[in-house]
Amino acid sequence: MLLFDLRAHGDSEGNTITFSGEDVSAAATFLQHRADVNPDQIGAMGISLGGLVVIQSAASTNDIKAIVADGGGLAAFEDEPRPATLAHWLDLPFQWVTFRVWERQGVSAPASVVKALPRIAPRPVLLIAGTQSKFEQGMMRKFYAAAGQPKTLWEIPEAGHIGGWAARPEEYEKRIATFFDHALQRVNVSN
Repeated sequence: MLLFDLRAHGDSEGNTITFSGEDVSAAATFLQHRADVNPDQIGAMGISLGGLVVIQSAASTNDIKAIVADGGGLAAFEDEPRPATLAHWLDLPFQWVTFRVWERQGVSAPASVVKALPRIAPRPVLLIAGTQSKFEQGMMRKFYAAAGQPKTLWEIPEAGHIGGWAARPEEYEKRIATFFDHALQRVNVSN
């Protein structure tokens, strides 16, 4: 198991955040070259922004054989879910402007998540959503619809954004471990 902070987060150096998944891809490459790691059994899990970059990384490299994204995030206006609340309806113009400004300022943005997810198939994807956040629930449902098979969406009713681990700690741990055990064993058997 390799745990790391994305650049400009936690204990990692840097002052520029990247949405492209470069950090996750670099970690997968590092693991690929370790003698104690089976390169056909590398999975990745990300929470919130980490979920977004895990998706982007897996879409751009086959080194990652299975992913879990808890909460995810938007990479483009196209990723916006259908508004479920008045507040979200009112926020949409600001989100549209934000993404347009990024575009016009030359901010290097990755492909939208809804375009990235289909490129991961046939590798397994587990998406996790806390349904107390209608925004997150709508976003993860949109991502689930875009993903290829095999895919799973786990909605946790008593959780908000990335709150599943706190709401159901034992089930959270068991589901993720079972997902990776099954997904990575399946990859190993097929090779």
